[in-house]
Amino acid sequence: NTQLELSNTAAKNFIINTDGRVGIGTTNPNINTKLDINGNTKILGLLDLDDGNDNLSVGRFAGDAITTGTENVFLGRGTGGSNTTGFNNVFIGFNTGSSNIGGDENTFVGRRAGQLNSSGNFNSFFGRGAGGQNTSSSENTFIGASAGFFTSSSGNQNTFIGRNAGI
Repeated sequence: NTQLELSNTAAKNFIINTDGRVGIGTTNPNINTKLDINGNTKILGLLDLDDGNDNLSVGRFAGDAITTGTENVFLGRGTGGSNTTGFNNVFIGFNTGSSNIGGDENTFVGRRAGQLNSSGNFNSFFGRGAGGQNTSSSENTFIGASAGFFTSSSGNQNTFIGRNAGI
């Protein structure tokens, strides 16, 4: 078997290699993916990104460790990157919930919100760094930049509203 290549002038624009990986804008498609696109992409219509467990991960390293976790949404670089078994989580922002392994039903929005949460459940953190050092506390609501930042494993059922609230 030989690979299929389409090109114009000296540049190879499209390649299907011998193991079925497709590259558009690259001559060496990523070994871990079936489709590797180097360049901007426009899609008109439905794009189904389901991994088979109803998880959606968008961003470099987002949701990389998922094994049995289901119904998670991870948007942003490193977001939910350590999550293996956690389910029903929504993490949006750079490194948001990046240490979560098995925490369930959390909502973290903002750069590094809930970053160190590994097993806390039913938390809602909104704002840059909100709940940033929470590791296992549950049922907390932190709203504002760095709200509840230092609440780690001892604080459950707290509500902090405002920048640096609860510090």
